[in-house]
Amino acid sequence: MNCGNKKAGLPCENPAFVSQEGLEPSTHALKGHCSTTELLARETQCSTSFLFCKFPPMLFFLRSTILALFLTFFSAHAGDFSNWSTNSGQGLFSFLELFQGPRNTALSGTGSSAFTPDILATLVNPGNVLASPTQHTVAISWEAGALSQQEGLLAWRFNLGKTTLQTTYAWISNDPIRGLDESGAETGISYQPFDQSINLTAAYPFPDFTFGATAKWIRDHLSDDVGDYNAIGLAMDWGLVWKSPSPRYGFALSVLDLGKQFTPYTANGVDNLALNTRIKLSTHYRPVAIRGLTVYLDTDFPRYSQAIGRLGLEYNPSAWFQLRAGTARSLSSLVKNPASADLASVATGGLGVTWAGFTFDYSINILRDGFGQLHRLGLRTGF
Repeated sequence: MNCGNKKAGLPCENPAFVSQEGLEPSTHALKGHCSTTELLARETQCSTSFLFCKFPPMLFFLRSTILALFLTFFSAHAGDFSNWSTNSGQGLFSFLELFQGPRNTALSGTGSSAFTPDILATLVNPGNVLASPTQHTVAISWEAGALSQQEGLLAWRFNLGKTTLQTTYAWISNDPIRGLDESGAETGISYQPFDQSINLTAAYPFPDFTFGATAKWIRDHLSDDVGDYNAIGLAMDWGLVWKSPSPRYGFALSVLDLGKQFTPYTANGVDNLALNTRIKLSTHYRPVAIRGLTVYLDTDFPRYSQAIGRLGLEYNPSAWFQLRAGTARSLSSLVKNPASADLASVATGGLGVTWAGFTFDYSINILRDGFGQLHRLGLRTGF
């Protein structure tokens, strides 16, 4: 890990390291030397993770454990891919797709192929982890607007040597729903659905890519009736982000929500149903002609619905300000009628501002058929 040597000019493990702002690599990075940000991150990791620097076998054990968990869980669910899209309507916990930070939301779900300091990006790809000059990073996000729901995200990330660990709590709280009997008359009982997910993420940078994995505990609460209309499930996310030799392009792959339901909604209900697993391919390009612009292209392959194409644009006129926009369509509609909006979201947009160690993100999601807009706010800082 070169823990004892922190002088500038030493070769970097990733010569194409890009600064936290995601604009251009530093002069040292282009020459195969460490940028200031990475040097700070290396110093922080080594000074605060003496155990991993002093005893490298412990780091090897941690990496081996993550890889073993990946192989075990993936092989256990390999059969799920053999009947892809054959049980339409049985996918559970679809609300997991809504858990995104304001940056990814503004980019219509893209943006995972370029390393970013936004720690909520692990919700889209757990391998998207950028070296940070601070030992701890915290983030909070809140969404409200149409559809009578409020969504929140809380995340905390910390470093152990080169390994990044993160815990994320996500929830959706809906407005109360009035109960009706079989004849349609009100029963006087109201129900308030509440969905939540607790995520534990671990990521490690290999020479050519960064690999990350997330374990999820999921609960869908529909009713306060004892033992009725509540379900629990477990899932895993896996993600790879390629360390491109050029800051102008990149690629990422992730498998999201690979898991099972373990507690049925009703006492005598069906359990052990699969989740709506998604395979996500991501790429980006930074054109030379327009400095500061990044074009993101993603393709999602959900288990129980059609493939989705996503486009995101992020413009960085300065290191402290970003503008974002995006849209998404099913691939079939792009072929038949490119002008139609067949998904719930018509277009997205947003911005990001960094000042005095804090980063503020905002996104707006315009819904189709006049349903209104969703507004999401986010705040992140490190210490």
